[in-house]
Amino acid sequence: MVSITQLKDSGGVNNGGDDTNSALSANSTITILAVNDAPVLTATSSNPTFIQGDGAVSLFTNSSAGTIESGQNISEMVITITNVTDGNNEVLNIDGTSIELSDSNSGTTTTNTLSYSVALTGTTATLTLTGGSMSTGEVQTMIDGCSYQNNLDWPTINNRVVTITQLTDNGGTDNGGIKTASLNLQSTAAVKIHTSQGSTSWSATETWNFGTVPNANNNVIISAGDVVTASSSTTINHLMIEETGQVQIDGNSTILTINETLTYDDNNALSFSNSGSILLKGNILNKDGKIMLINETINGLEIWSNFEIEQ
Repeated sequence: MVSITQLKDSGGVNNGGDDTNSALSANSTITILAVNDAPVLTATSSNPTFIQGDGAVSLFTNSSAGTIESGQNISEMVITITNVTDGNNEVLNIDGTSIELSDSNSGTTTTNTLSYSVALTGTTATLTLTGGSMSTGEVQTMIDGCSYQNNLDWPTINNRVVTITQLTDNGGTDNGGIKTASLNLQSTAAVKIHTSQGSTSWSATETWNFGTVPNANNNVIISAGDVVTASSSTTINHLMIEETGQVQIDGNSTILTINETLTYDDNNALSFSNSGSILLKGNILNKDGKIMLINETINGLEIWSNFEIEQ
């Protein structure tokens, strides 16, 4: 309450004058209304790598949520996921539920019974979680448990950027209050593929004519100077490449499968070029190792395989 109790003019008090009125009683009451603040959220991005056929990878750790005003709960959350191209094989695990990132997918989560819906625009999925009354501790548990997985046998190689974009509390918007925080908490899941490991010794070889494709299940030796171009899928059980022999892989539709052990001579090594050829030379194939294949046409991401090499 604000009260005016005295008023004074500039006439002064000469000759018995009175310049002050102290008998005033003017009162006014000011009411201060609470205004809701938007909730806050921080988290550490894991930026994991998902390997084809492996289990789900964690996206966030050490999250911390707050509603500012006491007694409030979290009611909604929005998450976006980019480069979703493998349909319902792409999954975000959150709040005890594996949610397929396919357009119009909807349901209810297990832990906090949140209603969820997925909208796919182009290759960006938007996951909206609503109907919650979660404490900040429950929100932190949910975010720290959030993970990505891809169930496709050969997932599309690309980064999936998972972003928490909105968090809403139940404080309302009365008197200019703000209930929704606009966020940009990102974690990037790099999706990569690999082949199975293993090796088997072998001894038989045979040759093919220059420039021709071997029949499936043949044992092949490529001599110095030979270049063989495959124009369709083929399987080679035993492959030996001598000196400057090359296997040219012709385009994305061609698959060269080596089922058994690569062998080597004194000058053999393994390299891969952007032109699509595999060249063996040097002296590295006489021990275990890992071969990294870089394909610039797939967003510069690594496609990698483990090979166990035996003499």
